[in-house]
Amino acid sequence: GEEPAAFDEYGCVLVNRKRQGGTLSTRFEGIPACLLPGGSVYGEFGYGPEEPATIDAAVRCQVWVYWTPPEAPDEDTEPLRGLVWVAADEEAVPEDAKPVRGVLQCPGAAAPRLDLDGASFGPFRLRPAPDRDPADGGDDEESEPDETCLL
Repeated sequence: GEEPAAFDEYGCVLVNRKRQGGTLSTRFEGIPACLLPGGSVYGEFGYGPEEPATIDAAVRCQVWVYWTPPEAPDEDTEPLRGLVWVAADEEAVPEDAKPVRGVLQCPGAAAPRLDLDGASFGPFRLRPAPDRDPADGGDDEESEPDETCLL
């Protein structure tokens, strides 16, 4: 029954806790349920008087990778190449899509290399590397941007 709280720039929300502990009931808006813990926009997180200090409700990053064949070329034009696509929603994969065979490289991910076998569209789940600080945006001149994925 409380007003919705917005996340701060670090992805955190400060909440008051009961002295004896209890359960924090949540509802996430604007995030597809399939990307949330338990596959639901609703969550319940138990806590004690002092523990845990934080509750991890990380949003999953899952992608589907596919290619679409080119349209049939005219007799007077060069053959066209197909296009490779990355989608965050399975509903975006068209019926004429084909699975990709190749490598998806995501620096900063727990598994920085995903081998695509050409048999599946996905979903392929991406997670940040465990030693990566989420507050570190990689803004220093020496680091690669973490948002970069290479196919």
